[in-house]
Amino acid sequence: MRLVVYDYTEENIRSRVRKSLKKDGLHVQLSVFESNDSLQDIKSKIIREDSPNFRIAVFRIRRNAQTIKIGKHFDHSDDIVL
Repeated sequence: MRLVVYDYTEENIRSRVRKSLKKDGLHVQLSVFESNDSLQDIKSKIIREDSPNFRIAVFRIRRNAQTIKIGKHFDHSDDIVL
């Protein structure tokens, strides 16, 4: 799994990236997604947007890593409890 964190200064570009990542990932926070896509696929979804000011971080999470989620999914699909 990969954790994708991004920030674009233009809302229209942020919106397009969000829609693209939503197709195959879990929307965790406003500009944060969990994805099982390859790094190359993620890069192609994010970097194709032309913006002079943006930041992207993609973190690889090991399959057996313990993750703790508290609260609700951002898309309200399921409740998360600790």
